[in-house]
Amino acid sequence: MKKALTVKVKTKANSFKILSYDKKQGILRVAVKAEPVKNKANKELVKELSKIIGDVQIIKGMTSNTKTILVDQEQLKKLEAYEQV
Repeated sequence: MKKALTVKVKTKANSFKILSYDKKQGILRVAVKAEPVKNKANKELVKELSKIIGDVQIIKGMTSNTKTILVDQEQLKKLEAYEQV
């Protein structure tokens, strides 16, 4: 089953990194190395998140730093290591 997840993206970081995950609000904060030009940041986001939680698809926010992605609900458990307490 697929689930929508909000992702807040910080661009121009030193490397890709998951900054935090708020399971209760369904918000994932990530940093990407790419600049927000010519879809580079979106491509990096999908590529890197796919390595961690499998198939990722951006469904909203292609030109925004706040995006909605579609992920497999079972794979969200892998983000719990990044969860804020």
